Amino acid sequence: MEPLTHPCPRTNYNGAACQQAYRTAIELRHHISATHQLNVCPICNRSFNRASVRLWSLYIFQYVKCHIRAIHQGIRDFKCPFCPLRFSTTSNVADHLNRHLGYRPYSCLCQKGFFRKNQLTKHAT
Repeated sequence: MEPLTHPCPRTNYNGAACQQAYRTAIELRHHISATHQLNVCPICNRSFNRASVRLWSLYIFQYVKCHIRAIHQGIRDFKCPFCPLRFSTTSNVADHLNRHLGYRPYSCLCQKGFFRKNQLTKHAT
């Protein structure tokens, strides 16, 4: 398949930092911000060349923060509405509610049902 041609030449907007050419100023600005500007993480102040790497860093930071709260500090903010048990995540509460409701959403080929996905995985191995 041949690339689509456009009557407007790609050399209207050239990046000063590299040889890339773009049809519009918006495309050039997006390229510069994504590739050539430093993206600083607001949490750890590390600099990244690409915005996507900075966003990944923020995701990892959030995961670690939740892990520390749940595992190392023992903080359990989510309470079961049927019993006094508390959990660190809403997904853990949802899995626990399956027990109260008798719902076994994870089933094996042998027709045995499980409350949690990890129970099915353990059963299958």
